[in-house]
Amino acid sequence: MAHRSPKHLSRNWFKIAQQACGPAPFQLVNPGRCKTKVPEGYTYECFNSKGQPTVWSTIRHFESARVVTFWKFPEQQDKQFLEMSSLDRMLYIASLKLSCEPDLYNTNVQKQPVETDNELVYVGNTSFKIRSNLFMSPALERVAHQDISLVFIDPETKRPSMPATWWKEKYAPYSLPGGLDSSVGRGLAPWPRGRGFEPQPSTVRAPTGWVSVSIM
Repeated sequence: MAHRSPKHLSRNWFKIAQQACGPAPFQLVNPGRCKTKVPEGYTYECFNSKGQPTVWSTIRHFESARVVTFWKFPEQQDKQFLEMSSLDRMLYIASLKLSCEPDLYNTNVQKQPVETDNELVYVGNTSFKIRSNLFMSPALERVAHQDISLVFIDPETKRPSMPATWWKEKYAPYSLPGGLDSSVGRGLAPWPRGRGFEPQPSTVRAPTGWVSVSIM
């Protein structure tokens, strides 16, 4: 079907990002790192019957904070994270690991706004990895941490493919030595302890799948 072609999928993903997130305020710290703020944070549908944030809602926050910076919204002019919409590629989520600290489930912690720090930590021949940290307030330690590995896919052959040479030359220097396996990002403190809690973060591995971020 036409609306499922790579070209139409790319355009539809942009429409979703535009409607669901819009040009969310974000700061481009450097070409390989950006910070995003979502004022509404966790809304009503993000919680389960126990009043705790669901795993999916936390994954969704990371996804929104990452994808919205990939797109070039008119309001943001030339500000864009990793220039993904300039590449004629689709992305496949090869792996995703989410770890949550007890503070995320502390009902005394207000869940707005949500701030996310995204950092490129690895660039390979056909893949790259982003490490993200989620904060509820500047006064709190991070309450969730996500590592996601994505593979560049040729929209025609549906096979892994190298990105444009200029992209790798520009962004590879921002990857970390051992970034594919390192647990601590550049300039980030080691995993913090929850305030008054034992360090027992919950960890989940989400299903892999497709996501398109190119505009063709």
